This record gives sequence, C-alpha cells and structure tokens, in this order.
Amino acid sequence: MLAEALGVQRATISNYEIGRRSPGLDDLKRIADYFGVGLDYFSISNESKDVKLEICSKIMNYFKQDDKSYEEKTDLFNEVVKLYTRYVLEDN
Repeated sequence: MLAEALGVQRATISNYEIGRRSPGLDDLKRIADYFGVGLDYFSISNESKDVKLEICSKIMNYFKQDDKSYEEKTDLFNEVVKLYTRYVLEDN
C-alpha cells in the first residue's frame, strides 16, 4: 500500500488524489521511487502520466512478488528492454 510505503496516513494519499493537498518534494521522490519512475514523470501530460504510472506500477508489483523467481523477473525485464529496443529501431 502506498501510504505504508511512504509512512503517511491513507487520508493523506486520498487528499493528494482529490487535490486537497499537494505532496512535498520528499514525498514526490518517495512516490516516484515506489512506482519506479523519475521525478520528471510528474511534469508530463495527465493521459501519458496515467498510462506510464499503470505500466510502471504493474511491473514493480511483479518484481515485488516473492513467488516469482529471479529468472522470471529477469525474463520480464529483458522482454521490456527488447520491446523498447524494437520500438527505437523501427520507429525512430
């Protein structure tokens, strides 16, 4: 749970989500670390941000699973790198 990982109350996260409060820089760094993104993530468009957050969150959750072997996690990482490499070579 994000609140536990950040060491804050669930209400604090809720307040961030509804725009009642804004996280400080330290909280933004911890949120970025939690989801495996850089601080620059917070400066991109909302639509791109949502997709990026969803993908990063799913990958990080997979990596955090204790029932997945090192090899399974490595395979996923390699597949992501392969897909990105293919994208760069074919589209750019």
